[in-house]
Amino acid sequence: MGKKGFSEYKGMLLNVLFAIGSILYISLIFNRNVWVDEAFSANIIRSSFPKMWEATVKDTLPPFYNVFSWCLVRILGSSTPVMKLSSVLPMIGLLFLARTLVYKYFGFLSSFFSLLLFISMPHFYYYGVEIRMYSFGMLSVTMAGLAAYSVITSGRKRDWLSFSLCTAFCGYVHHFALISASFLWLFLLLMYICCMAPLQKKNQAHILLKLELKNWALGLMAFLLFYLPGLCLTAYQIKNASSYFSMSPLSLKSFFSDLRFPFVTHITILSLTLVLCFFAILALAGFSFLKAPSCDRHISIGLSFIFIYPCTLLFGYGVSLVIGRSLFTARYLVPSLSIFWLGTAILMGSVDVPFLRRKWLVLICTLVTILTGCFTYHSQFIEEYDSGVEEMLRWFDSHLTENDAYLIYEDNHQIEICLSYYYPKLKRCSEKELAEVEGNIWYLEVDGYEKELEKLKNSGYNAEYIGERSFDRYSFRLYLLKKL
Repeated sequence: MGKKGFSEYKGMLLNVLFAIGSILYISLIFNRNVWVDEAFSANIIRSSFPKMWEATVKDTLPPFYNVFSWCLVRILGSSTPVMKLSSVLPMIGLLFLARTLVYKYFGFLSSFFSLLLFISMPHFYYYGVEIRMYSFGMLSVTMAGLAAYSVITSGRKRDWLSFSLCTAFCGYVHHFALISASFLWLFLLLMYICCMAPLQKKNQAHILLKLELKNWALGLMAFLLFYLPGLCLTAYQIKNASSYFSMSPLSLKSFFSDLRFPFVTHITILSLTLVLCFFAILALAGFSFLKAPSCDRHISIGLSFIFIYPCTLLFGYGVSLVIGRSLFTARYLVPSLSIFWLGTAILMGSVDVPFLRRKWLVLICTLVTILTGCFTYHSQFIEEYDSGVEEMLRWFDSHLTENDAYLIYEDNHQIEICLSYYYPKLKRCSEKELAEVEGNIWYLEVDGYEKELEKLKNSGYNAEYIGERSFDRYSFRLYLLKKL
């Protein structure tokens, strides 16, 4: 097929990739597997609007996801697949941006690789299906990045307005999405300052850049105005949250672990290959940029997008170090993952190195990306469709009665929160309340609390072993307690 013939099929190929990606994400929602964070969000989403808003205000996260998902479940129902769909929709939006705006701004190859990366890279399926706000975080930061590119290329007022709105949207989705997007403002400012420095004050280019700095300041003011309600809510939430700084302690080891987070596939050789391909692209892009720094804006943009990830990481660790308490965890980097890989895709479409034929680079990176995608999708599919949750729910559906209660000893109430999602009317009781239970008493024994069963037996209860039950990442041994 000649170049002209292939060119005619470019749009079709991108459409097929978009369709495949959308289908793959949607295929992961038809299950009832949730873990504690998802159950926490789902319980908020399916409550009445006043209760949903009250719980949102008491939480430490912005309100957009809860409000959006609350509206969606009112339309489509409050089943688990619908709630997972609320997280998949922004991933489809991300694919749509890759197919449309990325293609418009950066060309076919960048669009092709951004689509491929968005449906293949580690963590995308996990956080793209989870009943949480992280998929919206990826979408919002990517929207802000593309809006920033429009500002650079045109500088029109509507582009500045769009950039301000997109970065404000990040703030209503997740705090670290806002932090990632804020670096776009910083990069723009540094770009204008660096471009102005070598120019004479009366130079026409200097005057134009000075005008752009004014637009930057006005755009920033517009962003602050759009985000002001969210800022007030965030200040209130942090003031009233007692467990906001309850993350795991940070260390040099955790820093390097978070730094390699985008490449973690849990298969060492695959992760290593992914890292080598990334740094090969980075090196080739750097070579191209040094060769002709003034003629390739796309490489500068790609590098800027990539650097948002480590900047967000450094910010999280830096603030934690300053206040003396950890407020950071690896999942807060998820909103910057999409723009990180978008930057990589832009570099793929921009590098032009004479001594290396591009088709071999494209072929190798495509094969590695597809291999990564096959593994990440398969792993997530197995996790989502684990049979344990359906077996557990079928058993409970056929054995629970109206006045039943359960007793469990565990750390952080994780299984308890999940059961409150699956069975809202099922009461958890303490050991002191056992005598008041009118129905069956179910005892859920988790690892590390085996001695508690012996205490119950010594207190006059017989424990009939039912079997082991599991769902998502949790497992427990189920007993029926009866008073002797």
